[in-house]
Amino acid sequence: MNKFMRLPVWLLVWLVAVPSAFAQSTGTILGTVRDGSGGVLPGASVTIVQADTGWSRTVVADAQGNYIVPNLNIGTYRVTAEITGFERLVQSVGLQVGQQARIDFALRVGDVTDEVTVIGRSVLISTDDSTLGGVIGQQQIAELPLDGRNFAQLAHLLPGVNAGLTGSAVNQLFGSGIGISALGQRDLDNKITLDGAPLHNSINNATRFLPSLDAIQEFNVQTGIYSAEFGGQSGAQVNIALKSGANDFRGTVFHFLRNDRFDARNFFAEPDAPKLPLRRNQFGGVLSGPIRQNRTFFMVNYEGLRERRSTPNLGNVPTSAMRAGDFSAISTPIRDPETGGVFPGNQIPSSRFSPQGVGLLGFIPTPNIGETAQPNFRTSSENTDTWNQMFTRIDHTLSDSHRLFGRYGYSGKLVTFPRGLDQTTIEDIPTRDQNMVISLRSVLGARIFNELKVSYNRDSFRRRASGPGFGPGIATGIGLTGVTTDPALEGLPSVGVAGFAGITGLAFDQRMVDAISHMANNFSYSRGTHFIKTGFDLQHIRQDIGTTRNPRGVLSFTGQVTGHSVADLLLGYPQTSSRGVGSPITELRQWRTHFYVLDDWRIAERLTLNLGLRYEYNSVVTDRGGRLRSVDFNDNFRLFPEPGVRAPLYSPDRNNFAPRVGLAFRPFASDRTVVRAGGGIFYNVPILNTLSVAASNPPFDLQESFSTNLLAPDLRLSDPFPSGRGQLPAILNLIGIDPDYQTSYNQAWMTNIQQAVGSDWVVDVGYTGSRAVHIDQSFNTNLPPSPGPGALQQRRPVPTIGNVRRISTDGFSTYHALLSRIEKRFNGRYSVLSSYTLSKTLGISYAANIGGITPQDPYNLRAEKGPLPHHRKHNLVISGIYLIPGLPGDRGAVVGHLLSGWQLNSILTFRSGLPLTITTSGNPLNNGGTARPNRICDGRLPAGERTLQRYFDTSCFVAAAPFTFGDSGRGILEGPGEVKLDVSVFKNFALGAGRRLELRFEAFNATNTPSFGNPGTALGAGTFGQINSTKATNRELQLAVKLYF
Repeated sequence: MNKFMRLPVWLLVWLVAVPSAFAQSTGTILGTVRDGSGGVLPGASVTIVQADTGWSRTVVADAQGNYIVPNLNIGTYRVTAEITGFERLVQSVGLQVGQQARIDFALRVGDVTDEVTVIGRSVLISTDDSTLGGVIGQQQIAELPLDGRNFAQLAHLLPGVNAGLTGSAVNQLFGSGIGISALGQRDLDNKITLDGAPLHNSINNATRFLPSLDAIQEFNVQTGIYSAEFGGQSGAQVNIALKSGANDFRGTVFHFLRNDRFDARNFFAEPDAPKLPLRRNQFGGVLSGPIRQNRTFFMVNYEGLRERRSTPNLGNVPTSAMRAGDFSAISTPIRDPETGGVFPGNQIPSSRFSPQGVGLLGFIPTPNIGETAQPNFRTSSENTDTWNQMFTRIDHTLSDSHRLFGRYGYSGKLVTFPRGLDQTTIEDIPTRDQNMVISLRSVLGARIFNELKVSYNRDSFRRRASGPGFGPGIATGIGLTGVTTDPALEGLPSVGVAGFAGITGLAFDQRMVDAISHMANNFSYSRGTHFIKTGFDLQHIRQDIGTTRNPRGVLSFTGQVTGHSVADLLLGYPQTSSRGVGSPITELRQWRTHFYVLDDWRIAERLTLNLGLRYEYNSVVTDRGGRLRSVDFNDNFRLFPEPGVRAPLYSPDRNNFAPRVGLAFRPFASDRTVVRAGGGIFYNVPILNTLSVAASNPPFDLQESFSTNLLAPDLRLSDPFPSGRGQLPAILNLIGIDPDYQTSYNQAWMTNIQQAVGSDWVVDVGYTGSRAVHIDQSFNTNLPPSPGPGALQQRRPVPTIGNVRRISTDGFSTYHALLSRIEKRFNGRYSVLSSYTLSKTLGISYAANIGGITPQDPYNLRAEKGPLPHHRKHNLVISGIYLIPGLPGDRGAVVGHLLSGWQLNSILTFRSGLPLTITTSGNPLNNGGTARPNRICDGRLPAGERTLQRYFDTSCFVAAAPFTFGDSGRGILEGPGEVKLDVSVFKNFALGAGRRLELRFEAFNATNTPSFGNPGTALGAGTFGQINSTKATNRELQLAVKLYF
């Protein structure tokens, strides 16, 4: 199998076989040509001309009068049908990404030189496919208010789309997903493509690219029951199409500005507390046009971000007296570790000071509020975000039958933020990402079409430390030994001083390269009532991550030596120290090979079947250096294979067949009503971030620790890591991959009815359901089989081993939802899109590494079934664009300009809260699980009785008896919901010659409605049932100017 998977063999297969599909960045125009009485007109000529570029294609209707033209760039087209003896009929249509636009013709008898033109229109509903989802058009992208100019926020406008779990530290490093949950699937399960090429990484299916709003033509979000052409993920298929050039030059320049003066205070901020400084500038532009008329076109785009945001910090630091050795204000006697006595008057002579201790104290700030104040030090840390991104695209027409395009994208970012009160450490995260694609679209015959695409996506980042505490000679300059002398890593250790701020170091340095090499080809063939596609999609994954843990070490001063932590530091007596020995490095490799075949079969005039079968094979993830190690769950958790040996940790999963079936039925003669139904199986590729943790097993990731003898302290700052005294953990914590690790998949089904109303309204309503299985999860498999007294370690199944984290695919989830949408297409004055979802998402697992669910009883995971962490019952989103008409009357030029050109846009969101699970503080089970209490009444309060101090009825939960499981279920309560109104107001000034200036005022959370965080859910904690934070910002204002030309 390994030889079969090699690239040269696949290239040979591609040359002699029918290749594959990729995410669509194009659309299709199809239809039927008839005469006035309804009879078909075989042999009719249909010509399609793209308005912007002049490119054209002519096809001939088949024996049933049908024609189809796939692989078309999105945009406006002029479609002409003609045949001898009939008048020529011309229609214009706007084609959207991924759309099958049906344009039927009814030709009248007459001279072919006579031409009848139908006024341009957009196709309100698609009559020939059964996919759920929708297209977000260019006007919505450019004009609706979007915080941070993130296009993905617009996906929330569609039914079935909800907010996913966000805010993870993983997102800062590896990129963020698009932040949505589609039809109950995780935000990890979405697939993001740009111009048909993968834009996401293999770590967590996320991206750091954020295509500029002004460079996006539109994007298509397929939420479910999509054709066999799409796969690799069971969530949303998000296909972004960038703009291409045209025969005329066009451009946009923009600048968006935000600062703290515009923003409202946080709800919980003190009334007299100053606002936190914020400066945010986002700017850029787009330029497109011809290189050669009707043949070669270009588009270039740049967007930059400069942001400075401050965060307040309060804490205690050692006083000036303490730094001078004066602890007379301390009632506790300060012991002399050399004599065993106490220092007279609690005064330490300067002759006894440790040079290293004094040197470390010099990096800890002195009080600035007052020596005796509590706290006595205030500061703010300035986080910065510098980002530059560019895209360039070239489109070229080789001939009437062959079109070529290439695109390159670059994104570079530097995020910096000081750590801790001392700000000795500044964490830098520079990132560098590239994405490129080349595509050739060809017409190989009257009804044979092909598109070849090769792409490459590379993400890289470095997590490193800088600042005054880092650099060559910093640590050795104050006399510290045993820390790394690598110039790239050298610096101060992390220093903990009990009761005071110490030196906040960076626990590890990290670097990553994630690269996806991709080749795909889409072959399609039209014959009679069948439109057939088939092929394969090949990806090679390379993921290299190197981590250096604690290279500078950690020092801990607790006061156990002298009676006071600062005295311990001043004298140079740490209680413990540690440093990393071994740096986990992974060089993961994987091949992903996916085949599919589909047939869109129009079995009757008003009935189309969408049939398909997809096969996905993902090779077992391996590491080039043999660093992945697992445990044998049947042999006392024995580690295997030997270090450096490449061996599979789990069995390959080769039976991933994914059938798809759907139907689109027009019950009436018109195209204004469509009934859809369908179902299928949808697989997810493995999340490599889940599997890479197997490289953390010994001997690749260990910490060497040192401790002092408290009776005769012998660990000194002059030699904090003494040779020969370091101890490795006696009890090891291990990670194991289930040998039956399988590919997760989702079984989904739906039914839907869509109705066009009038000339520009669409209403649809439907039901969808799904069951996902083999979801990855992790739990500790070396815990006592039941709660009880006694030392935890001795009660483990294998007492010589600590925690053993088992990563398996035993999770499952179910989803049921009512989906509805009302849409008013833009008619020159206004547009409206309203989506409502009523849903329920249950399961026992979200993901092995994100949104984890710690069970009460790891030996009874079925008892953990409940609402999943991303479940929201209700979700209503209403958006609109309204061009305010100018006031009537005869006014001068100046007044006329001021009163005209105004526009109002808004997004209104109503969203239920997330599930709440009540837990018990402490460890009453004594089994390593998360204890839950008993529930003696409902616990929910009427809306009118909920307060910030008592959000739910806390009296309904009581602690279970020691060593017994509580009966309170998981996710039984619901946290605070969210109501948010985002508004923007535009004033447009016409400048002539196709130019206009646009001034914007945007308000996010315009009504300043607080979005409260979840209440405390730990019984026994002081915050139980109380809310003391918000989960979203208060009102934020933004000003902008845009110039269109």
